[in-house]
Amino acid sequence: MEKAVHKEAADLIANLPWGSHFCHFYQTKKDLLDIMVPYIKAGLLNNEFCVWVTSKPLEVNEAMRAMEKALPKFDSYLEKGQIEIHPHSRWYLEDGVFNSRRVLSGWIDKCNQALAGGYEGLRLTGDTLWLKKTTWKHFTDYEEEVDRTVGKLRMKAVCTYRLDKCRESEVIDVVKNHGYAVIKRGEWMLIEIAQRRHAEEQALERGTAESEKLVQARTAELQKANRKLRLEITERKRIEDDLGKQKEVLQTIIDHIPVMTRYLGADGRVELVNREWERTLGWTLEEIQRQNLDILSETFPDPEDRREVLKFVDESNGEWRDFKPRARNGRVVDTTWTVVHLSDGTRIGIGQDITARKRAEDELRTSREQLRALARYLQSVREEERTRIARELHDEIGQALTAIKFSLETSLRERSEIIKADLPQALVLTNELIGRVRDLSLELRPAMLDDLGLLAALRWHFDPYTTQFRIEVDFKHAGLEGRRFEPEIETAAYRIVQEALTNVARHAGVDRVEVAIQADEGALRLHIKDQGNGFAPDSVTASITGGLSGMRERAIMLGGQLRIESAPGNGTVLVAELPLTNRQQAEGTGHQ
Repeated sequence: MEKAVHKEAADLIANLPWGSHFCHFYQTKKDLLDIMVPYIKAGLLNNEFCVWVTSKPLEVNEAMRAMEKALPKFDSYLEKGQIEIHPHSRWYLEDGVFNSRRVLSGWIDKCNQALAGGYEGLRLTGDTLWLKKTTWKHFTDYEEEVDRTVGKLRMKAVCTYRLDKCRESEVIDVVKNHGYAVIKRGEWMLIEIAQRRHAEEQALERGTAESEKLVQARTAELQKANRKLRLEITERKRIEDDLGKQKEVLQTIIDHIPVMTRYLGADGRVELVNREWERTLGWTLEEIQRQNLDILSETFPDPEDRREVLKFVDESNGEWRDFKPRARNGRVVDTTWTVVHLSDGTRIGIGQDITARKRAEDELRTSREQLRALARYLQSVREEERTRIARELHDEIGQALTAIKFSLETSLRERSEIIKADLPQALVLTNELIGRVRDLSLELRPAMLDDLGLLAALRWHFDPYTTQFRIEVDFKHAGLEGRRFEPEIETAAYRIVQEALTNVARHAGVDRVEVAIQADEGALRLHIKDQGNGFAPDSVTASITGGLSGMRERAIMLGGQLRIESAPGNGTVLVAELPLTNRQQAEGTGHQ
């Protein structure tokens, strides 16, 4: 006969009497937690030593999170060792084999440990989803032995079974080895096995005298075991102290390693991080452990990046791979990681912050592209200049020389009167040739830049520029009058202005440009502005890129800097700063 009790089953199981052995049939993970969480919680609050052996679908970390949610001070029970949560592979299947004697002895030892530690007794639960059909008979025999053992000691046990994994015959096997069964039929029901209870009462009557003897013998054994356990506890305390010291030494060592280091336990929880890890990502070990922070979700917000990280942590062992975690302040960090798997399931993640290296690589790549553009531009300018000079020499100077040669040859053949008439013409051509050669020379490098300095050379340059391109130059200056600078400073400033004005003439589409130059004790500053077409710095032609690169390189080679501000339709501003050395400052107007 069976007796169904409709009182809240969770409350009944939570307050089991000593010697109780229940079976719990569940369908879902929620069903399992609805009964097990109150059961374990009551044991902790009643000063009982608790052991929970989990199996899929409920893993160790999920069980711990459920207990933390139900019992705010759950961490304190963990720290003082009042509860242990084990995966089934560690408790039931040592070396992958189920040994009923070993497991049963383990429960008895845990009970003795609980009593010696001042607890009321042992409260245990174990899930059986790991069972295979080939192991079933062996396990039911073990359950029968557990049922006999639980009734003799200060133990209470709940064995959990997934209902849809049990055949009808298997359900019967389970029920006959337990005094009570909990199952959900719309609501939770507690079923007392009346036949079992009657047999237990008879057995209790027959065994009272024998039990007294067993109690006395067991008491002696417990006293002996307690003495042994106290020695073991003392030794364990000494080992824990040694381990604590070793952990301090290890922490000190890894704190001085200039790479990020993180230790993950076999359950996947973060156990240790070093200062470099905290500095780079901004999360401290205490914050992660105290708040049970899901650091993976925080550092990798993307449904896809997290999967890649988990796969890497599980499968990688010694290889390096780049990731982009997000630090606490939102900054994305370029990192590279490797993972080392230890035999006890611990995993060590070692990472390096390579943000600066990546930035340097990007800057180097940009610099190389700029240098290539500059080289192309310089080659183009060189060829254009050669073509122009060749044309000038051929078309103008060549023709002038030919005319002079013809005049002189004619003069040699004709009478003196004709010679007198031709020689003035030859003189005119010669003068024109000399002037053209002078103009070419000035265009290549104005002599007055060397003789009279930067201010005079710029003023000379603005006049033909305005005449040729019909662009007025609004020139303002301060600190240049009567002052000379190092030749490389004057040359760089002149060429930057010259190139900037050439770009204005080619691309700006304006009739006016502003040029301002200021010199003080520390630097020579150039400011060139137009209100023309402007351009997008990221999408410019090769000629503009080359010209800008050339100007920028001139400034950088002198320890200065140059920047361009421009946008389509909003004109362009060029600002350059060339530092003046102490010797330049001291020379002042004394430069010759």
